[in-house]
Amino acid sequence: MIQKVNLFLNKKELFIVVITLFLFILSRLFISYINYKDFISKPFYYTNAKVITIYPQSAKNIQDSSQLVKVKSKEGYIFFIYLNSKRSFKNQKVRVKLIPNKEIRFIDFMTISFFKYKIKDIFLTKNIESKFEILQKEIISQHKNNFISEFYSAIFLATPISKELRLQVSKLGVSHLIALSGFHLSILWIFIYKLIAIPYKYTQKRYFPYRHSLLDIGFITILTLGFYLWFVDMPPSLIRSYSMILFAWILTLLGIEIFSFSFLLMIVLGLLSIDISLFFSIAFWLSVSGVFYIYLIGLHTKNIKNKIFKYLIFPIGIFFLMLPVVHTIFDITSILQPFSILLSLIFILFYPISIFLHILGYGYIFDKYLLLLIDVSSKELSYLMPLTFDILLIYLIVSITSIFSKNIFWFLVLISISYAIYLFI
Repeated sequence: MIQKVNLFLNKKELFIVVITLFLFILSRLFISYINYKDFISKPFYYTNAKVITIYPQSAKNIQDSSQLVKVKSKEGYIFFIYLNSKRSFKNQKVRVKLIPNKEIRFIDFMTISFFKYKIKDIFLTKNIESKFEILQKEIISQHKNNFISEFYSAIFLATPISKELRLQVSKLGVSHLIALSGFHLSILWIFIYKLIAIPYKYTQKRYFPYRHSLLDIGFITILTLGFYLWFVDMPPSLIRSYSMILFAWILTLLGIEIFSFSFLLMIVLGLLSIDISLFFSIAFWLSVSGVFYIYLIGLHTKNIKNKIFKYLIFPIGIFFLMLPVVHTIFDITSILQPFSILLSLIFILFYPISIFLHILGYGYIFDKYLLLLIDVSSKELSYLMPLTFDILLIYLIVSITSIFSKNIFWFLVLISISYAIYLFI
């Protein structure tokens, strides 16, 4: 077996690349800050924007005609506005007068936010149903419950969910299963790759034994995932995940080790240099944290030979190690959340099977089980137990230093388990 080489030959190479990317990121931040100062100095700002997301109305406001929508201006600004109509404004364009003020922070400017605005005009075009909308209606038509329809639409098409459903999934600790991320793309990669491999290996032996299966099947899989990304309108969470999978595939073909912290560091710095707004994205750093702890667990459990035991270590370990990180941002706590370990394992099989069932028109088969979960969640009380940022910072420092010491790693595990006991018992 050919041994894979490291991404960098020595620490000097790593240091030079890191410093170069870091300086580039700082320059991008500086340019963005100049644009921000120019933006808030104007008394008003006219722009045309396209409606990219319409958020479901809550049950309490279902009679209200106002819709919360996310729009993207031609300059690249993404912000929220309300449109007072029950008709669908998906993909429609609006003329908006933005009213900047000194209260707008730099972080607001760099992320999705609410700006003061006035709608000057709505450019209504003939609302022809897109293939996306047709597919969404087909998915929804296979379910009678609104929550179930929202759930499947979210995990297949990256559509937003209502506040009520969001609360229930938060109680269950499965928000990461609803929001499309690298977890979903990884499942799809395995599912598509294995599916193509069945006919490929048969024909490869007969007609082209000289071909590399990882190159051929991987290329088709990458193209398929890329098309899926385009179809669901390129959500940022999936762009980040797709970039990591793409780079990982390329480096694997080149024989370079991808299960290393230097690879993760390069991916993070590379994505930040391409899109500096990711620096202010909570979802981005949560995604990075998840991958970091996967690498950390893999590093310190690599000598474990039992495959089943090793397979179980990852979901359990990630749950405990991510708890302090997640609860600094999302402070909703429920005694049901530890069961998310089991639900995450089940989801690995559930996700591709449910896709296949929806294609056949039998997407409703799991509805009664999903409704049971939602019912259990709705009856369970939740409570708020936030973690302060200074404690999180200490925890992250310990996490990083545990890369270099197994003893510190086990100390980190002890901290996370102790915190879990404090939360749930």
